[in-house]
Amino acid sequence: MKKYLISLKSFIAFYSSLAFGVINFIVCFAVCMLFYIGIGGKIGGFWDGVALCAIICLITMALN
Repeated sequence: MKKYLISLKSFIAFYSSLAFGVINFIVCFAVCMLFYIGIGGKIGGFWDGVALCAIICLITMALN
């Protein structure tokens, strides 16, 4: 029973940190896209902005 509780606790910790990471990514991505659209997408098209923001957010998350 004790072994089960330990594995359950680590399972919950893993998925809560995963969910937190996903929420962080979505917030980062939304802010980045707002900024990108705010400058009028002068760098390139919409999908360039999506790719740029995804890369920026993944790097930011990797560094945290």
